Amino acid sequence: MTPADKQWIIDYVKQQVAVILGGNTAATQVDDVPGTESIDNLFPGCPTVEGRPLAHPYGLVSRAPKGTAQVTARQGEHPSNRLVLLHRDKNRPSVADGDVWLYDAHGNQVKLIEGKIVMKSNAIELGEGATKGVARVQDPVTLNPVTLTGVLTTVPPVPGPIAAGSTVALQLSNPTLNAGAIAQGSSKVTAVD
Repeated sequence: MTPADKQWIIDYVKQQVAVILGGNTAATQVDDVPGTESIDNLFPGCPTVEGRPLAHPYGLVSRAPKGTAQVTARQGEHPSNRLVLLHRDKNRPSVADGDVWLYDAHGNQVKLIEGKIVMKSNAIELGEGATKGVARVQDPVTLNPVTLTGVLTTVPPVPGPIAAGSTVALQLSNPTLNAGAIAQGSSKVTAVD
């Protein structure tokens, strides 16, 4: 084998080896550039690789906490020219077959489980800027001042005028009530009008 053949083999092996490596999140959104992340511990003796592109599925954006394990891929020939492909969170929740969870480091969760969507959070806003508490069954209701209209009769009918201080049962035909409002909705789930 000629020296040129040996060098070709060495160069070919360099291209194939260490395409995928692990690392740790050092910093996110480097220099305020969205979608960038620095890589620590790429390989022994490697300095922090600053501001590398971060791949996300379309429509989903996240920032991993510092120290989260990364999977990176090499771009081009230089060993530290990397792209962060994904993160491996050792604290991620365990889910059942077929379930999907979105979660964050603050305890918030959106679970797609068993044909329903379950949200867990200290506060849930249904719409940006939501301020009105969502009404629930058996929330108290405050009625506006009531105006009753209709034909008022006594039951049973009382002949003649009703004496002052008398107690009688009254019946109102076709009553109409003014509207009321929920006095208190949820303190944790709010919605916009």
